[in-house]
Amino acid sequence: MDKEAQHLYEFGPFRLRTAERTLLRDGHPVPLPPKVFDTLLILVQRSGRVVEKDDLMQKLWPDTFVEESNLTQNVFNLRRLLGEAHDEHPYIETVPKRGYRFIADVRELELEPADLIIEEEGADFVLPSGVNKLPGQLTSLVGRKAELAEIGRLLQQSDLRLLTLTGAGGSGKTRLCLEVAADLFEDFADGVFFVPLAPITEPDLVVSAIAQTLGIKEATGTPLTEAVKRHLRDKQMLLLLDNFEQLLVAAPLVTELLAACHQLKVIATSRAVLHLRGEHEFPVQPLALPDNAPAQSIEALSQCEAITLFIERAHAVKPDFEINSENVRVVADICIRLDGLPLAIELAAARIKLLSPQAMLARLEHRLKLLVGGARDLPARQQTMRDTIAWSYDLLDEEGKRLFRRLAVFVGGLTLEAAEALCNPAGEPKIDILEILASLIDKSLLSQKEQADGEPRFMMLETFREYGLEQLEAGVETSAVRRHHAGFFLDLIERAEPKLSGVDQEVWLARLETEHDNLRAALRWAKENGEIEVGSRMAGALGRFWLRRGYYSEGRERLAEFLFFAGTSAGKEMRTKLLNSAGILAQNQGDYAAARSFFEESLAIWRETENKEGIAASLTNLGWVAWRQSDYPSARSLSEEGLALHRELGNKQGIAHSLNNLGFVAHHQGNYDAARSFHEESLCLGRELEDKRGIAFAQTNLGWAMQRQGLYEPARALLEEATDLFKQLGDKQLLAFSCYRLAEVLYDQGNSRRATALLEESVTTCREIGAKYSLAVALCILGNVTRDQGDQQRSVTLLDESLNTFQEIGDKYGVASALCTLANLSYDQGQYKRALSVFKESLTIRGEIGDKHGIAECLEGLARVSMAENQFERAIQLFEGAATQREGLNIQPAASRREQSERNKALARDMQEDAAFASACEQGRAMTLEQAIAFALM
Repeated sequence: MDKEAQHLYEFGPFRLRTAERTLLRDGHPVPLPPKVFDTLLILVQRSGRVVEKDDLMQKLWPDTFVEESNLTQNVFNLRRLLGEAHDEHPYIETVPKRGYRFIADVRELELEPADLIIEEEGADFVLPSGVNKLPGQLTSLVGRKAELAEIGRLLQQSDLRLLTLTGAGGSGKTRLCLEVAADLFEDFADGVFFVPLAPITEPDLVVSAIAQTLGIKEATGTPLTEAVKRHLRDKQMLLLLDNFEQLLVAAPLVTELLAACHQLKVIATSRAVLHLRGEHEFPVQPLALPDNAPAQSIEALSQCEAITLFIERAHAVKPDFEINSENVRVVADICIRLDGLPLAIELAAARIKLLSPQAMLARLEHRLKLLVGGARDLPARQQTMRDTIAWSYDLLDEEGKRLFRRLAVFVGGLTLEAAEALCNPAGEPKIDILEILASLIDKSLLSQKEQADGEPRFMMLETFREYGLEQLEAGVETSAVRRHHAGFFLDLIERAEPKLSGVDQEVWLARLETEHDNLRAALRWAKENGEIEVGSRMAGALGRFWLRRGYYSEGRERLAEFLFFAGTSAGKEMRTKLLNSAGILAQNQGDYAAARSFFEESLAIWRETENKEGIAASLTNLGWVAWRQSDYPSARSLSEEGLALHRELGNKQGIAHSLNNLGFVAHHQGNYDAARSFHEESLCLGRELEDKRGIAFAQTNLGWAMQRQGLYEPARALLEEATDLFKQLGDKQLLAFSCYRLAEVLYDQGNSRRATALLEESVTTCREIGAKYSLAVALCILGNVTRDQGDQQRSVTLLDESLNTFQEIGDKYGVASALCTLANLSYDQGQYKRALSVFKESLTIRGEIGDKHGIAECLEGLARVSMAENQFERAIQLFEGAATQREGLNIQPAASRREQSERNKALARDMQEDAAFASACEQGRAMTLEQAIAFALM
């Protein structure tokens, strides 16, 4: 070919190179079959003029008679490949009864020397300039170090010749493929070639695209496939076939090339596996995401791949964008909401000129509306996230589309059982769920992971879910699909409820936790669509799950909604179930007034219907509330009445609950032997029922009573076991309870480091779940520990919060405990008048509620204040009064406290005559509890 025959034309986004017979759109090759290319060349060279049909046919088929329909089809294919329909920009005009005119503005560009091609004589192919160069990348690749290393390792294996990078649309398969190819360039003596297949929709054109990239021209009498094989036969080459998913019918061509060309290797990128022999699939996952831990530093979060990508792309459009302590967590949440998909993150980052991270996050409920405006030189399908997903969706058959739409209602994944229930409901033609699920996984629209029980769980990226829901809501099946979804999970909850207290409770709690987002969605649908019975049944059955997993506020809100919606029209059994669950959650948040109201209404309904089991449960619950409010006579009376009914009915779990109540009452009144007896019987029942939660609860209570008596080793063993059980069950509130009781034992034994760690963990958990009572207790214990450790400022902060929380929930026992610890702190600081006042305030409350242990603690505190004020005789009387009360209660203080008490008494003895000391000791030991309180308050 001589120099004059070589031309370079430009029109719109296209460049037509005659020497190479290539058409480029925005720098990317557009594969054209030979006759289609010739048609375009003739029309371009006569731009603006009518080319008659006969003239065109003569030039295209000079020695062959063909029907005019062949020309019509040729022009149709050309229009489609130029993208006229998509661009809404015509390039070719049909002139009726005459022919065609190329109407786009065409410019002929001057050829640079590097653009000239020297064709080898007799060759059936030519190599374009720069054949071994991949498309230039204008941005850096973020992350993917592990993937690059692994793909490189795989391609070094001599027996691996076909590697398919699969993944969801927007996951970065092409970018990763190009980076791999650049890294491996020197390993392939005959080059690395990138073949873009996205513009092609006809499988027959794949070989043309490969040939065009390699510079192979079709020779007369030689099929193009054979020409490609002949060219590649002895080549050590890497071929990159990008975006193969819409051309899977052409996949056998890859096998044919590999079989004929033994040094050829192929990397394909595709949203679907090719299903070829010898294929090795490499799933390209979204970028690594940060976890939800709020305490991570800016440095740690900025090193996360997804966040790094956001920052880099944001800087590109807004150079003054800075990541800081105020927005780093917001950016992390944006990346999480976008599933770590690189394309979605880049589209979001491009909006940083318009929206702050906070404003962007607020708009991500409808993320597809936000994720638009990609770079103009990207393929159209990558300029918005919706187009990217639509590309995959449009490749599905009708059954696949229907399943994808329906599965979008699941939040947080689904099981095979759930898919069957939703997509093969009664009355509809059955479809092969397994086969279609496999197809959706193959096409990267679903992913699958194995659960602990070995069953598969299917996951859909949230960005894809939003598109699926759009498609679902555009049709007429939304209501039916949502109803089936709610019905499936109602059935699951009602099957799970009775098992949440038995031997399999751990399994069922874990299953409900896994499905929690689906349960929330079903409840929301029931509320918004007036399905009150469905919602009430679900909420009532979920009460125990919400309690065990610490979802107090959420559970109370849902229960309140359905109690309101159902009103008195709900069946009595259903209403009492809702009331009981609402009362238990309110009580665990320290809202005792609300809890009492719920339980009293429930009790009234059960008495009206003469339901002894319901009466017994309500009495036991009211007894618990009375204990929490330090009304010990009522607590004992209600719990004993409930216990009698439970024993009459043979309800062992109810018996255990009533016994725990009575144990707590005895404990708070300092009767630890009785408390141990109640908790030991409760523990036996828990073991008989194989109720892990009941066992652990009784062990914690029993260990607490033993700690009060100085039996540290057996107490520690019980509490360690209970803590392990609560961890297994995922019961956050009771785990916090057992942890702070274990911390008390450890601290008494001198292990302050582990005790502090357990208390900090308990405080964090209680804040997280809103468990006010347990939070106040943990704060009080931690405040006492930090006091002993000398951190007085933090101790004051912790104890003030504990006191305020106990006062808020009306827990007198807790108020007195916090006051006593604050009094000790004032004493440590030398503020003896304040210490005296606060000790007396605590003692007054403890006298009112009958907390004998607490009374002894206050007596000893007041004795130390008297010592500091040189009132030695009074101090001795108070020390002896406290010791007498402890002996009566069978209390053994911790060694450190015992030693401190002995030192104080020895000091008082040194300051008194023997006779005076003996007299004071005798007077102190002779006082009754009431006399000791009265004397101390003087």
